[in-house]
Amino acid sequence: MFDVVRWLLALCLVIGALLLYAAMGFEQARVPSAKHPDFTLSVMEVGGPRSEEDIVRWNEGLVFGIVVIVTLTATLLVGVDSSSPEIRRFRSWILGVGLIYVLTFVAMMLSWREYATDSDRELWGPFPAPVTWMVFGVWLVPGLFTVIYVAGFQKWFVDGKVQTDVCSDVGESTTERTN
Repeated sequence: MFDVVRWLLALCLVIGALLLYAAMGFEQARVPSAKHPDFTLSVMEVGGPRSEEDIVRWNEGLVFGIVVIVTLTATLLVGVDSSSPEIRRFRSWILGVGLIYVLTFVAMMLSWREYATDSDRELWGPFPAPVTWMVFGVWLVPGLFTVIYVAGFQKWFVDGKVQTDVCSDVGESTTERTN
């Protein structure tokens, strides 16, 4: 049996350990900056040459992001009971979108690593590749969780048992129930 609460506790402990690791061993990249040559009146600066230190914490960021996304997906599974086939289908939809979310995040991280080490920085759509993955992937994929919730609300969340548990007397008005 899939015990979501225990997995959530384990994932929270992993997140805490990763945060503690990052706080204890954080080294800032030493990339110098200089005044911008075209905008001398402003406070805009340009970065210096990229170095290997820019991606020194790439692995930790990748693991942290994946663990956070898996935790988000697990929290969405907390209220899901696998007693009926329709509910099991709902669980598989949530797990599928969670997998898409993880894969989108990994693609964004891989494109960022390539962008940081490559001297040729072409645009991929309207933005550089990592920003395009972030804007059109990492920010939009969680909307699929909302679509699943809205599309399946009547079947998966408001079934007869839940309605009878919430409103024992169907004849009650809303004001009577809230008072």
